[in-house]
Amino acid sequence: MSYKDDDIEFANRLLTRREELNDEEVTAWLKEKNHVELLDEIAAIRQKLSGQSYGENGEEEFLHLEKSIYDQKSRRMTLRWSIAASIILLVGLFVGRTINGVRDMHEEQELAKNVMQPGTSKAILMMADGKEVVLEQGQNLNILLNERVRVATSNRGIVYEEHGKGVVTEEYNKLTTPIGGEYSLVLSDGTKVFLNADSELKYPVEFSDGKRIVDLKGEAYFEVHKDSLRPFVVRVNGAEVTVLGTSFNVNTYGDDGQIYTTLVNGAVRVSSVKNGQAEVLKPGMQSVMDVQSGQLTVREVDVEPYVAWREGRFVFRAMTLDLIMRQLQRWYDFEVFYQNPELKDYEFRGVIKRDMDLDKVLSVIKVTTNVDFEVKGKVITIIKR
Repeated sequence: MSYKDDDIEFANRLLTRREELNDEEVTAWLKEKNHVELLDEIAAIRQKLSGQSYGENGEEEFLHLEKSIYDQKSRRMTLRWSIAASIILLVGLFVGRTINGVRDMHEEQELAKNVMQPGTSKAILMMADGKEVVLEQGQNLNILLNERVRVATSNRGIVYEEHGKGVVTEEYNKLTTPIGGEYSLVLSDGTKVFLNADSELKYPVEFSDGKRIVDLKGEAYFEVHKDSLRPFVVRVNGAEVTVLGTSFNVNTYGDDGQIYTTLVNGAVRVSSVKNGQAEVLKPGMQSVMDVQSGQLTVREVDVEPYVAWREGRFVFRAMTLDLIMRQLQRWYDFEVFYQNPELKDYEFRGVIKRDMDLDKVLSVIKVTTNVDFEVKGKVITIIKR
């Protein structure tokens, strides 16, 4: 249908500059059926443009607008530019909204990245030949290591199992957990090992006669399969822990220059390599060895704070903020700075689940201490309130 230039201009003003028109003239103009049709046609084009990609369809819609509306010559150029300006305005508004939407989405993604997630079950297994296998949740693994032993994934980690008969070969594997990772394994003798974050365990694929020896860096919880003929020995930095069948935790991180061996049940003997000192622990006891001197001291403790990590909890009993943040760093992977060194000595008591996001963990600590946390990316600054 052909429309008058005056009507086209009025419709354009009605859609783009309504505040310039009074209600009476708008009501009178809309009484004409062809005016309503004109307005519907322009509005339809606007609506179509608002729901599509203007980069692809803007030219097509503009040509359609020209063909549908402009049939007369007089004042055509003025009106054409007026309508074009309206469309450009619409496109600009749409693009602006789109850019803002993308920017908002990007900001949300960045914020999500800044929320430091808790660690997960992951590790790297190094075979005897130096080959590395990345282990993650839900991964299936079934490798024949030799004619006697194979390693396969289980519900919680990896398991070494007898596969056949033959000569025992001296082969070692090494399991390493990164910062923000933990993993468990069952050794060939049936001993269960739970490896905490930023830790490493070196062990034989199959134990031969004599001692069952493994080497540990970091922290691990052991449930040793009882074998009176083959003591189980954990070698750590300057110490050896010897057991027959028991459950215990060894922490060699050395955050405070000490190595902690905590006995849950059974019996263990802790020996200092540096000075030859040896102490036998009973359930509920802990040995503390000074890394520098090798000196051993033994004390009775509540074992829960030392083994709770295996059950998915941090248990802090009057622990300094410095030691707490060191534990959290290994699990959440971040850097920490203190506004004042004295803040390191602030103490906190509490129980926190290891599956909580770090921002929630910090909120819990902040409630009961006189400190605040400034988080920027993976850097946390601790300040006094």
